[in-house]
Amino acid sequence: MAHILISGCNGALGQALVEYILQHTTHHVIGFGRTASNLNAFNNLRFTYTSISMEEAALQWPQAFNAAHVLIDLAWQDLNDYRNPSHLNTQVECHKAFIKQCLQHGIKHISVAGTCYEYGLLEGALHENMPCNPQLPYPKAKHELMKSLELLKQRYTFTWVWPRIFYVFGAVKGRTNFYTALIQAIQSGAATFNMSGGEQIRDFLTPETLATYMAQCSLQNTVTGPINLCSGKPVKLIDKVKDLLKSQHSTLQLNTGVYPYPDYEPMQCWGSTVKLNQALLAFKNNMLLL
Repeated sequence: MAHILISGCNGALGQALVEYILQHTTHHVIGFGRTASNLNAFNNLRFTYTSISMEEAALQWPQAFNAAHVLIDLAWQDLNDYRNPSHLNTQVECHKAFIKQCLQHGIKHISVAGTCYEYGLLEGALHENMPCNPQLPYPKAKHELMKSLELLKQRYTFTWVWPRIFYVFGAVKGRTNFYTALIQAIQSGAATFNMSGGEQIRDFLTPETLATYMAQCSLQNTVTGPINLCSGKPVKLIDKVKDLLKSQHSTLQLNTGVYPYPDYEPMQCWGSTVKLNQALLAFKNNMLLL
């Protein structure tokens, strides 16, 4: 049993992660975020919460964090704008400072949410040992943060994992994405829906599967470094959309080709699950060694 410090508890992934840990493990959770508005449901003796921003926590270590053995860092702002300069200008330095604080206060295992956008324009099956070349400020900042963990290993004794999140196809609380726009069009009875050509091949996860993978990869430390959180299954976006329309018995007409394909993504990419499967097995075998 360990005490798990989780940043970004108010986000959709943070809430799902806390629920998973409390339901499926004996660990205690120490959560924190900017507000406590979404956490009233966690009436559990193994859960405590502190309302504090990442910026504040990086400057002044809260006493409530002293019991923590593990950090899972999910907090990040401006996720609806991957081009926002804040990712590189302020956020990455804030997270570096907070993680250093964690190590100075004795935390021995760190998990930080990464992104498949770190791979940049690489095509095909993406393996964790491939060289990354991110194209936007958000993945550039994330990759810089990952590199800082490698440098910190030279000064501190700890293990770290970097779960790289692939494409989520499903409702994500508090965020607008392709899926939510499509569902809104279906539910509102819209006649048409504008999109790209839809021929791009992606690797999709449901929000529920993502939360499970994030928890299990983060709560083991025998498989370390970057780990793809993915299905390993290449699927065309247009096929995924048509499957959803069929399941919803929708007659919505797709206007394909209205929007261009993003210039910061490859046309075909999916994740290798080799390392993921190793991490999931390590979690199953209770391999969180502190």
